[in-house]
Parts: sequence; C-alpha cells; structure tokens
Amino acid sequence: MMKLALLILLCSFNCLSADEVQARVVRHKKPVTPKDVGTLTTNVVAFAESASVNLMKLDGDQEKWRKNWHEALASDSFIHLTFTPLRRLQIMSPDNQGRREQPVSEILVWLPEGHYPGIQVKSGSNYMALTKWEPLALKHLVTDPALELSTVAPYDHFCKLKEPGK
Repeated sequence: MMKLALLILLCSFNCLSADEVQARVVRHKKPVTPKDVGTLTTNVVAFAESASVNLMKLDGDQEKWRKNWHEALASDSFIHLTFTPLRRLQIMSPDNQGRREQPVSEILVWLPEGHYPGIQVKSGSNYMALTKWEPLALKHLVTDPALELSTVAPYDHFCKLKEPGK
C-alpha cells in the first residue's frame, strides 16, 4: 500500500513538472516527439548546467546573441524548452568565477550535424551563450531515440562514452 501511495505521489509530481515546460524538438526541419519529455527536460537542464564557460564576458553583445537565437530556431535540428514559471538553474556566472542560480525562461540547444552543439539560455530579453559542457551530459541528451543522433558525427562519439563505474 505504501509503495502504491509513493508511486501515485511521484506520478503527480511528474505531471506537475510536465505542465511547467513546453518542449519543441526539431530534427531535419521536422517536429519529432521525444520518448519522454520529462527525461528530455532533465537532460537538457543538466547539459546547460554542465557548461563551464559563459561566453557573455567574452562577447556580451545581446543583439548578436538574439540573432544567433533566432538563427538556431530556424536551423535543421534543435531542442527548445520554455518554462512557465521561470526555472532556477545553476549556470556559470558571466565572469566565469563559479555557478550561480539564474532564473531561466528558455533553453535552446541546437544540434548541427558535423559540428558540436550550441547552448543558449534566455531570461526575459537577456540571452546567455554557454559552452565547454560535460561529455556525459551530452551523451544523456543525444541518446534519445527520437533525435536519431547515435550514428551522426560528432554525436556518435559521445553515445559510446562509458558511464563512471561501468
């Protein structure tokens, strides 16, 4: 009985978090449905939070990053999450001196074939570009079967990475 109550409670939390995020996944310019939106959301957030360099100190030109955002949304393959209400993420600070909690309204990960992915986060009208992510975080993201990236360079390399302790 206790296990059933716990299962119902966990399912309720999953339903609540699913209502807080809208996911748009595009592959080859066509919308695709991820296997599990909750897992995809967790993996996108972990990927963004794994980035160890915030490019805003190097190039804080908001107009440039706004244009880059819109170009990514018009690209061949990307994942775009929108959070309502804002989600608080541990993002590398603009001075790259450590992570700090940032309110985020959107995350955009573009997945060009033959190139490494890009990450931007948005809060209101402010854009932040992030890079130098953890390889295993990318693996967890690109192994979603709906993305069909397990045989596409450079993502195929990350799909083969071993998990620690295995």
